[in-house]
Amino acid sequence: MAEVRNRKRSLAVPVRPTDDAQRKALLPSAASRRGDPVQPTPSREDAAASLLRAHALLSDQVSHANEIRTNIADDGKSLRKTKDDGFGTLGDAIGSAGSAFRRLRMQQEWDDVVLKCSLAFFMCCVIYVLWTRIPIFMVFRPVVAMIERIL
Repeated sequence: MAEVRNRKRSLAVPVRPTDDAQRKALLPSAASRRGDPVQPTPSREDAAASLLRAHALLSDQVSHANEIRTNIADDGKSLRKTKDDGFGTLGDAIGSAGSAFRRLRMQQEWDDVVLKCSLAFFMCCVIYVLWTRIPIFMVFRPVVAMIERIL
């Protein structure tokens, strides 16, 4: 992260006071465009110096643009590598978590079936014990015997 922050700081274009001065020296003044008295044309040395300043300014801007392009390319490679590393392991984790979740759901369904069957067996045992041990249920024995004779 610190490397990305340092790159962002290096990408920021500082405003230098010399840039304004250089621009004013390169561009004609606003007074000459408005029709005010025309200043005398600069000499060859002034024109050459102006062209050299323009060349230096442009070469600085081109080198700065190249640095920015290089930093962007490096950041892109870094992001792609991070994406490949992170999403590869994340995808594996998601796949294994999904299969574990399916196994847990199937196990839960099987446990529900076993629980219901064991509850039904327990209730059958309770009814049998009550039927054979408690005398009040003896009242129903002749009714059951009559139903058995009919069938």
